[in-house]
Amino acid sequence: MFYTSTSSEYQDEVVEYLEEMEWDEQGTNSYQCNLYMVESLGTQTFITQYDTTKENTAINPVVISPSDLITKLRESTNEDGELDIIDPRLLVDNGTCRVWVYTPEPDQPLYYNYGKKQRVQTVKKWCPLLFKMVDGKLYVAALRYGTRPKMDTRIYHVPLPNVYSNGSICLGDVKLPKHFDVDAVSKAYLDSNKSHLNYTGGFRRKGTLKNEEYFEWLIRRDSEPMRVSELSVMGTVEQFIRGEGCGL
Repeated sequence: MFYTSTSSEYQDEVVEYLEEMEWDEQGTNSYQCNLYMVESLGTQTFITQYDTTKENTAINPVVISPSDLITKLRESTNEDGELDIIDPRLLVDNGTCRVWVYTPEPDQPLYYNYGKKQRVQTVKKWCPLLFKMVDGKLYVAALRYGTRPKMDTRIYHVPLPNVYSNGSICLGDVKLPKHFDVDAVSKAYLDSNKSHLNYTGGFRRKGTLKNEEYFEWLIRRDSEPMRVSELSVMGTVEQFIRGEGCGL
């Protein structure tokens, strides 16, 4: 398993992987975790390998060559012979619950059918979205920024149909991919037809939002971006993660 990240301060790329090892007599230590630090100083690049303790402390630094790192990467494959890389957009992945950040591509359409009115609306710029999938259910909220949020980061109600006040999505006949992939799952929902406003209090406005008003707002999205300033506060990232069956 691999995790990659980049430090904005040092511009260092960290590659962390888990390599299976035999269980000991106490039935512990089924994995060995190593950390690789790639540092660039001028035109030179240095790769340092660290062992890690049970307390996730890096020890035993050893400078290795790029070819050694490539060999390690090739050796660390899953049962299908593929590298098991952790998407940096994932915030939680504990086997039963996944939480991730996804920013739709520019001009990603929004499909909305209501009665005889049908709209395939190109959206100039989307808000970054926070998704959660647990027990086959999908939840979504809006973020102000697309960077990795903290637990106390504020989240907002998404201005999308088929979403309840707690962020739960009415999937209808949407078929989510069997193999989890951040982009595939996110787009499966975004590319689906939406048919009703489940929650009408997602905007910072007084009164109940009517479908006619939503249509008017939607039409303006081809020239105006979605703005968090228009949306009502939903809570925090921590509340989103811990709520509704995530079991953390």
